[in-house]
Amino acid sequence: MKYLKQQNNDYIVDAEKICVYIPSYYFGIGMANELGNQIDTIGIFTLEVWDKTLKTPEIWEMNCPVTLHLMSSENSKVTRSFSKIDPTPEEYRVFTAYKGEVILSNAIHVQNTKAANRFLTFILNGKIPNNLKYSDLPNNLLRSAAFNGVKTGVPNSLVELLMGELARDSKDLTIPFRKIAGKTGAESGYQSIKINELPALASTFGGLAFENINDAILSGLVNSKQGREEITAPTEEVLYF
Repeated sequence: MKYLKQQNNDYIVDAEKICVYIPSYYFGIGMANELGNQIDTIGIFTLEVWDKTLKTPEIWEMNCPVTLHLMSSENSKVTRSFSKIDPTPEEYRVFTAYKGEVILSNAIHVQNTKAANRFLTFILNGKIPNNLKYSDLPNNLLRSAAFNGVKTGVPNSLVELLMGELARDSKDLTIPFRKIAGKTGAESGYQSIKINELPALASTFGGLAFENINDAILSGLVNSKQGREEITAPTEEVLYF
């Protein structure tokens, strides 16, 4: 990034200031921690660069699925949206570093299998920010495993299949976003869901057999009212016949 200068293992701000926007929920699920002026966070967040050479601040999306050690001299909270498709505002913690200050400390990654497992849990719980490119979602999981020395033991196509089901059309969660992306090439406009929400979206019976029975009943009522076709679960066929 042209607004950072490397100094040994640290990176220094080479602009008037850089604001780091970290979703507030990161701090509640263990994906970010604050200790004084240091913030340890998963490297998926938004940067806003302010400089006299720019007419308006530049927005950069950081997409590095490992833990980064950030430094800041100011912090605040703000509610805003960075998505071009979904204007729904989200709460962020904002950490600011000024010209000449360290913003990224000790940029040497140490492999950690627990970090890879934590990132997998992050994905399965539907916590992925929706301003990332859709095509980057499978790569993030694979990169996190590779950076931490973990072998997934499964074909990449299965990872793509998983992400293709967890990312849904933000306007209609019953539709996998892959169907939208396949037709239009869209990279945004998705919403990630928890893996335990999938059965109810595919089949009311499947949802009832899973753990979220209340959500399954509600989903079944909505699907019935709107005349949506559901997938018949294998166990449903056995019980029916």
